[in-house]
Amino acid sequence: MSIKPSYRPTIVTLSMSLIGSSIVTTKLASLQSEALGYLQFIDLDLPNLRSQFDRSASLVIMNLPYWSTDQAETFMTLRSTGYRGPIIALVNDPDTWKRTIARQIPERNLRQLTVLAKASEDFELPGLVRRLLAQQASNFRAHSRYDLVRHASLHLIQTEATLDCHVTNVSRGGACVEFIGPQQSLVTGSYVQIQISTDVDYEEQKLDGRIVWISSHEKYVGVEFLNAKIG
Repeated sequence: MSIKPSYRPTIVTLSMSLIGSSIVTTKLASLQSEALGYLQFIDLDLPNLRSQFDRSASLVIMNLPYWSTDQAETFMTLRSTGYRGPIIALVNDPDTWKRTIARQIPERNLRQLTVLAKASEDFELPGLVRRLLAQQASNFRAHSRYDLVRHASLHLIQTEATLDCHVTNVSRGGACVEFIGPQQSLVTGSYVQIQISTDVDYEEQKLDGRIVWISSHEKYVGVEFLNAKIG
């Protein structure tokens, strides 16, 4: 089996309505003609975020002119999917918005957040998006992800329990682990060992790692490798 990494940047735009999201997409249309590879836009409205969002997105742009308590829940929903990438928030009053959200959202969920005034989005947004996508492309080259689904087992070091799973989205830095159903015994920060089944490309491997995120429904976890030699 041949496994080749490919980087196709995807920008997800979020707004209270699909019209609001499509307006942002239109402002960034010029980036399509630049040397950014294949650039994909996905417009989502906030009510459909949990069911339709793909955590492999390169960048999330939130068109949120006015603060509301629902926006705090939106941030928590985004991070609960396992998405750890950059977020741009387009708002009318950045200073007030940042002070308000900082009181309601844990600091760890605000990492990689850039707040931009809507009054300046026409001339600042394209350049900001260009820089963030370049950073994501650089991270991808350092930790290229491979389109791989392999049966594996995950051994919890502390409890000595072993769970059947599938390993997907493998990079040199880590992998996504999928279980058949929720696994309530999992805890962020736990040390684990993943044993990947043998095939023609990978001899049996045991990879030491650490759980760095758990999806809200406890079916997926992200594992950071400590000793991986993939590829």
